[in-house]
Amino acid sequence: MTQPQESSRPGPVGSGLTLDHESDRFLAAHPDLRPLVHETLDKAAAYFPAAEQRLEIVRDPEDGSETLVLFLRTSEHWETGDERYERFAEDWWLDQVPQTGARFTVTMDYV
Repeated sequence: MTQPQESSRPGPVGSGLTLDHESDRFLAAHPDLRPLVHETLDKAAAYFPAAEQRLEIVRDPEDGSETLVLFLRTSEHWETGDERYERFAEDWWLDQVPQTGARFTVTMDYV
């Protein structure tokens, strides 16, 4: 099971989102992802206008690998959210996945 890692030092990233220290460090180590992360934040906001966007580092406890995860936190019914996510993925996200090198992903977080 993966564990999210959070830190308290925020930094700006686009779309009004702030990066915690770990996410900022991760993007500094992988600068090629920064434009994709910015674009993904904008695209996700268009598909999920009421969702809270949260970037977190998730570490695999078995091999120590890190992934930057964009959590789209929403209170809408999961079926509605899943339908939106499917449209987002089919319309745009799936074409971007090869660029990520398994270092960045997007997921839903229902509250």
